[in-house]
Amino acid sequence: MAQRTLAGPEVREVAAMALTGTLDVFGVAEVLDVLVTTGKTGCLSVTGDGGRGRVWVSDGAVAAGSTDRVSDGPLDEVLCDLLRYETGDFSFDVDERSPGIAERASLGELLDRAQAMVAEWRELEETVPSVTHWVRLAETLPDGDHVTIDAAQWHALAAVGDGCSVAELAERLDLTELNVLRTVHDLVTWGLTVVEPHRTAGANRRPTRRVRR
Repeated sequence: MAQRTLAGPEVREVAAMALTGTLDVFGVAEVLDVLVTTGKTGCLSVTGDGGRGRVWVSDGAVAAGSTDRVSDGPLDEVLCDLLRYETGDFSFDVDERSPGIAERASLGELLDRAQAMVAEWRELEETVPSVTHWVRLAETLPDGDHVTIDAAQWHALAAVGDGCSVAELAERLDLTELNVLRTVHDLVTWGLTVVEPHRTAGANRRPTRRVRR
C-alpha cells in the first residue's frame, strides 16, 4: 500500500484525535510520522494480516520494536515487516515505555532502509514464495562433479539436511524471516537446493534444533 506523509494542519488534526484506526486509512509509516513529528512517547500496536507488531517511540524518536515474524531483530527489519501489512488495526498507548534498553533512531533513515528491504523482499519471493515452502538438496551438482562451498554455505546445507520447510530452516539457523529468504535464495541460485510448494513425498523430517550465532 502506498504511503503518504502528513504535514501541517493535517498532522495537528490527527495528533489531536485518539490514535486508533485501520491500515486502509493510515499506513504504519504515516502513523509513525505523526507520532515522531508531534514528539510523542508511547507504544504503537498493530494487528493485521501479517500478525502483530509493536513500535515504541520516545520524545519523537523510534526507540524499539518487534513483530511476530521479527521478534528480536534490527529496527529497520521490524519496520520492513510492518510495512508489508496490508490490512489491520492500530492503536497508540501514550507514555508506555519501551522494554529494556531503548535505542533512539531517526524515522526517516529507518523507513528508507525498511522500504529498500520491502523491495528486496518482493524479489526474493520470486525464488522463495513463502516460509511454508519446502527446501531440499538438489539431486545433481550445478557444475559437473565438483562444487566449492564456504563454511556458511555448508552450515546452511547441513541445516537443510533431508529437507525442511523454510520456516523450520529459519529456526535451525536462528534467522529472521528476511534473512532465511536471503539464505535460501542464495542456495537456490548456486544450484545447491530446490524450493517446492509442498514437502517431497517420502522425505524424512528430523527434530528442529536452534543454532545460536
